[in-house]
Amino acid sequence: YIYILGLKLGPLLKIYKNKLTKLGITTLVNPDGLEHERSKWSYPIKKFFLLSEKWMLFNCDIIVCDAKGIKRYIDLKYPPLRKKTIYIAYGTDKIDLNNVNEEEILKEYELKKNNYLLMVGRFVPENNFELVINEFMKSDIKKELIIISNLSSSNYYNEVVSKTNCLTDKRIKFINGVYDEKKLSIIRKNAYAYIHGHSVGGTNPSLLEALSLTELNILYDVNFNKDVGKESCLYFKKEGSLTKTLNNIKDYDRKKLGKEAKKIIEENFTWKIIVDKYKNIFRK
Repeated sequence: YIYILGLKLGPLLKIYKNKLTKLGITTLVNPDGLEHERSKWSYPIKKFFLLSEKWMLFNCDIIVCDAKGIKRYIDLKYPPLRKKTIYIAYGTDKIDLNNVNEEEILKEYELKKNNYLLMVGRFVPENNFELVINEFMKSDIKKELIIISNLSSSNYYNEVVSKTNCLTDKRIKFINGVYDEKKLSIIRKNAYAYIHGHSVGGTNPSLLEALSLTELNILYDVNFNKDVGKESCLYFKKEGSLTKTLNNIKDYDRKKLGKEAKKIIEENFTWKIIVDKYKNIFRK
């Protein structure tokens, strides 16, 4: 078996498909996300990704989609491929935080329990940082907005800061990456709410981690996010919708929504469940 993650190797798979078949090799492809929709790419590159996508999907044996939205996209765009297209989500595991000093970690990052909203992700346009920052600045919420991202390696970060003038809002704070799993989990766990602005891609790992730890989750309204969060989350998209949610944030039952979110993770997205689904492929 060869399992290829992403759709950028289309030309190579097209060339080597017959050789792989003769060797008895089954080729699996995971589209990962809709690469051609990412705004960071120029038009020629987007066109190449679309062509590469077609070559990859038609020349593999099994297409594994890690989001229902990706499977729907392939089923509609490439009807002949439906029989070999399956859905197996990304997964997450509950992290043991029993021996972790929560107060010490929160103090390290100058955070107070339930006193901040959290965003985590790469600083790229399709994660809607600019929209979230603008909506937050227009709100009258007293809590902080903490953004954890790759600030030092992102030109887009400087662009957004300049366009929004957000550094004048003392409620907004940036943290340049937290790569210690337990520290990040503590920050997620103690956030009043998690804001997920991702608009392109499959089942996002940071969303799964948030649902497993944060009580209130506010997601950008696209099918990739709604397929995961379902009724356990709040959603925003149109200008003004996030501001309205933030202004009324105390009206939502955080404990009830958090319990529903954790149930979704436990029943659908643990690595044990995901691995068992992959095992079924290799048993055939």
